[in-house]
Amino acid sequence: MKEKKRELDKLKNDTSRLGAELREKINNEIAQSAGNDSARDIHLMQFAQKYSLVNFDDAPKSLQTAFLLTQQGYIDSARKFLSIGYVSEAAKINAAQSAVNIAKSEYMPKLKFLIDLDFSNFATDSAGAKTKILLSVDSTDAEGLLDYATFLNRKNYYDSSIIYYF
Repeated sequence: MKEKKRELDKLKNDTSRLGAELREKINNEIAQSAGNDSARDIHLMQFAQKYSLVNFDDAPKSLQTAFLLTQQGYIDSARKFLSIGYVSEAAKINAAQSAVNIAKSEYMPKLKFLIDLDFSNFATDSAGAKTKILLSVDSTDAEGLLDYATFLNRKNYYDSSIIYYF
């Protein structure tokens, strides 16, 4: 019982300390907000410099419109305009990534099996070509990296193979 009371007292002290820290942080932010106007101007200048080199002729119409709104000083309107389709576009990207992941999960094991068959039949050229394809699909596949290093090693490309072993 005493242990639980100590824990409760400790939590109360921690909460009081965190509340004081939060109040201090808010007060500091309010004090600094006066200087934020100049910081915003600096940020807007950097933004303008960054995008002044971009050719918006080939950009999507929505991006062109948002850029024009930004140039006219309607930054919040540009943000709102671009945010309209953001969720649906993100959903499309996620769906495409899911399709790629499904295809990879079906395709990669078959390709790895073929590579192993080629290596076991000493068909190193075929195995190397398939391993290169495997790495073009997934360059982080440890087994594929090791297979490609083995292929290069068997072809006496020792200097090149060392890179893939590490």
